[in-house]
Amino acid sequence: MLAEPVGVDVVLTLRISPERPGVLEHPSYSALPVYTTACGLAFLAFWPHERRLLSHRSYPFDQYGAHTWGAEERLEAFLSRVREQGHACAPVGPNGLCCLAVPIFSPTRGLVAALGLAVPMRDEAWLEPYMRATVPRLKAAAREIATGEVAS
Repeated sequence: MLAEPVGVDVVLTLRISPERPGVLEHPSYSALPVYTTACGLAFLAFWPHERRLLSHRSYPFDQYGAHTWGAEERLEAFLSRVREQGHACAPVGPNGLCCLAVPIFSPTRGLVAALGLAVPMRDEAWLEPYMRATVPRLKAAAREIATGEVAS
């Protein structure tokens, strides 16, 4: 999936569904929750402070994020790790999906999009090897999108 900022929202703009493999879909305006989706969390982690404030005004933490994070300090600690690691892994929700996202930076405009994926979570033992194998590939794909250069 590819998500982009539109106003104060993070919007899903492209996706490939498991029901239609190989078919690139262009969903109509589909805003993603910033506090609970991997793409939304990637934006929160890498947006400039002013942009985050706009998002918080439109989507107050107490209403939209507290049910997942409890305290804002927990969210901020998570976002700090996202900045250090360069990717977001959203908490596994009731749908049982493991969701990852990496930011896409433009050389001139900063953060312009997030590239994400969602796969069914198997168990805790499965997660670490999956992340080790998948995160570098997702980051490489984000660099390719940002630069327009395909790695060999």
